[in-house]
Amino acid sequence: MTDATQSGVRVEQPSVAREDNAEGMEFLETFKRRLVFTYLPLGIIILVLLFPFYWMALTAVKPDEQLLDMETFSPFWTWSPTFKHIDKLLFHSNYPKWLWNTMYVASAATALSLFASVLAAYAIVRLQFRGAQLVGGLIFLAYLVPPSILFIPLASIIYQYGLIDSPLSLILVYPTILIPFATWLLMGYFKSIPFELEESALMDGATRFQILTKIVLPLAVPGLISAFIFCFTLCWNEFIYALTFISTTGNKTVPVAIVNEFVDGDIYRWGSLMAGALVGSLPLVILYTFFVEHYVSAMTGAVKE
Repeated sequence: MTDATQSGVRVEQPSVAREDNAEGMEFLETFKRRLVFTYLPLGIIILVLLFPFYWMALTAVKPDEQLLDMETFSPFWTWSPTFKHIDKLLFHSNYPKWLWNTMYVASAATALSLFASVLAAYAIVRLQFRGAQLVGGLIFLAYLVPPSILFIPLASIIYQYGLIDSPLSLILVYPTILIPFATWLLMGYFKSIPFELEESALMDGATRFQILTKIVLPLAVPGLISAFIFCFTLCWNEFIYALTFISTTGNKTVPVAIVNEFVDGDIYRWGSLMAGALVGSLPLVILYTFFVEHYVSAMTGAVKE
């Protein structure tokens, strides 16, 4: 193995990295080492992550008499599953309306946030105006402000505009917590796009808007998908603003509605609660299943910058 020298700097040959990787893989050649250092840690992580979902699904199909009687019936399994809770949820409650409200609010707020975030991120990264980096840092710091602090002044503003108890109030409020992080994420991804492409387009007479729509955005699709998933998920699961601004049962979103409607004082209807949580989580599961690769690649591109 030899080293090449360029301008007085020693540069290791790629064979060194290959040898290091080979030595690392040799450590896991035996089954016992793979079991201790690979399979066992992964098994524990998978168990910890998936057990809450298993418990939620199990509770949703358990008969009422088995939900609280842990001594007579096994808490981890049931031999007589029932779909009574799911049937009651979908056909004897306002759950379809709550699901539509959640989808409508999440989609509209996400679209509004992505539009603003794309323009802000591109301006900060490419236009290079004075104080651009400071503005980028301040935008990210705004994301760190807890929503529990902001909902009181935001409630006053929403009330003055007459939007209390309206899904439109959530559509206008959610971007305050979505735009900062989405802008920071897209800034990192826009930085990974070669600036030479834009310079060539400028020399050919393209405008900034044409460059953004025809060059930058098509190349930034993984980043846009990542920002979309983040914004949509946060809107879908948000609780504090939805609880504060919406009071009518028909206008509520899923996270607030299932807690308010399936809890009677100190009586918790666990079957309906878990059925609502299970059905409400399915759209997000489907979303992540289709776009998880783009989500991970975009997060990696943003972080490395």
